[in-house]
Amino acid sequence: MFKSKTDFNAFDKNNTKVDNPKITKVKGFSKAGTKKLMGKIGERTFYHLILEYFVDDKGKVEGHFLDLGENKKLRKHFEQVEMKSGKLEKSMSETAKKACAGEIYIQEIKGSKVVHFEPSEGSKVPKAQWPKILKTLKPFLNGLKAVVVLAGEVVGAEEDSKDESASAESTATTGDGTQTDVDSTSVTAKIKELVLGITGILKEELPKVIVPNIKAKKANQKDADTTDDLFSKLDELKEVYESAGSDIQQKIEKHYDSIMNQIPKLEKVRTAIHSLLGISDNDAASEEQPGDTEEVKRLKALLAYATKEADEIWERFNKTKREISKASSQVIKGGDQLLKALFN
Repeated sequence: MFKSKTDFNAFDKNNTKVDNPKITKVKGFSKAGTKKLMGKIGERTFYHLILEYFVDDKGKVEGHFLDLGENKKLRKHFEQVEMKSGKLEKSMSETAKKACAGEIYIQEIKGSKVVHFEPSEGSKVPKAQWPKILKTLKPFLNGLKAVVVLAGEVVGAEEDSKDESASAESTATTGDGTQTDVDSTSVTAKIKELVLGITGILKEELPKVIVPNIKAKKANQKDADTTDDLFSKLDELKEVYESAGSDIQQKIEKHYDSIMNQIPKLEKVRTAIHSLLGISDNDAASEEQPGDTEEVKRLKALLAYATKEADEIWERFNKTKREISKASSQVIKGGDQLLKALFN
């Protein structure tokens, strides 16, 4: 069992002496914890969840708080305050129905890694809300699918719908943990959905909003969330592709690879955003003192390099776009060609 990265004083919104955590940093810690669990299948640790914890200045909900790992202060607070009714003055959640703690672990089901949440007996989150909650937690879990175990019953995430209505893309999970097979129709539908989402961000938000904001050094929380969503979709695409049949893999392999090969460069974009927001995926680095001149120089150099890489990324995407518009029967790399390989 590993240690939680959450500072309890920062988590407490009533404590005005310290800054409250940012959602991007919380997601980063959760992803890091998920990776640790992925390396130790079946090993359990604690989780702490506050629904709708992050709210902007206008009262709009930005997302949840999810902590993974051992944290005695946080654990005690959840047991004595968050999951108890009548202690709202000390609670970070609106009601006890929006707070939950328990154990979390990963099991492989049909070759895929699935995150399992097991709430403690004191949890009051309604069973009917869990499917939607699990879906919204995907960005915190490196895009992995998740289920919740309630009194021995396994409940899965809410699915996205019309693309999966015919054959239920999410494999049905029974009480004993077994799953039904996923047919190729639902797999291709899911791949299509993910590729459309990925290419949408690559062609719209990144070149028109995020990269200009990086260049102007005005990256904001929305940019970070969009980038995190992109990586979540890429992680999910990787998972679906690896679990697909060999016939599907052979059909789209080259085009799939052309998308996934962009990840190292996109990492530079994400790093630049995190640098501008004062966030680091490395916990130790994020705690460097502001007066550390070498650290400041390193971040500036990293930002300059990342911005340069961003320019090169978009030149490649624009080139691909031009090739697509002129193409006849030649193979074009990227999301559009992947979709053609799948559905034409």
